[in-house]
Amino acid sequence: MRSPKFWKEYCRELEIFDIINVVTKVTGYTLGQLRSHARNKEKVDARQLFVLLCLENTPYGFVQMGITLNRDHSSAMNLSKRERSDAFEKIWEEAAKEIDKIKEKEFGAAIHEL
Repeated sequence: MRSPKFWKEYCRELEIFDIINVVTKVTGYTLGQLRSHARNKEKVDARQLFVLLCLENTPYGFVQMGITLNRDHSSAMNLSKRERSDAFEKIWEEAAKEIDKIKEKEFGAAIHEL
């Protein structure tokens, strides 16, 4: 699996909807559910995943992430600083694989030869 630095250097950055699709696929929560005001652990982990994936794979800042999640920028900032649980680490690994699949689909296997 390639590092985020590799992808940022050689690949286009993803759109925010690509990130939403990955979060939905990995966690099962839709954008509407992420935008709700529920604060159960699984939804908070899904929101944290969204914010961290956006930071690594999109040009969007905390304001845009907050707007997408129906929150303000400080909520997105706090999610980025939140401690990662063991359960979160598992979904993080799945999401990283999905991001790699999207980028490999976009650029093909030849990207590995760089």
